Amino acid sequence: MDRRSYEGFLEERYVEIVKALVSGIRDVDPGRLIVADGINIGQAPVMGIADLGLVQSTRGYLPKAVSHFTANWVPKDEFESFAVPTWPMKDDQGQTWDGDRLRREYIDPYAPLVKKGVRVHVGEWGVFNKTPHATALAWMEDSLSL
Repeated sequence: MDRRSYEGFLEERYVEIVKALVSGIRDVDPGRLIVADGINIGQAPVMGIADLGLVQSTRGYLPKAVSHFTANWVPKDEFESFAVPTWPMKDDQGQTWDGDRLRREYIDPYAPLVKKGVRVHVGEWGVFNKTPHATALAWMEDSLSL
């Protein structure tokens, strides 16, 4: 099974499990507020559960070169750059990360859910304490503006 097929399988299985859980919760408490994580470590929306009356939760950690600067628990292949981060920043591929990029990464993928009336929650967000303070504040200002 190639990676794309495997990811599709995981999403289908996730939707199946969430639907079963929501059904069980609604049997006990029909009005209960339920928050479901997105897929891909909570970073991608799940359209397959958009009609369940849930809140979908995401993360606010991009780019990881800023949010997780020097964090040794993050796999190295998830970092866009290993340079001391600035904001805006250019990653190792020459791509610019700024407020416009954050909009494309954070807001645009969730727009179809929002158009369907699904509420979106940012469940985790911030920077590791090794990120330079001025960089953290500039990144946070752009993130919060979205």
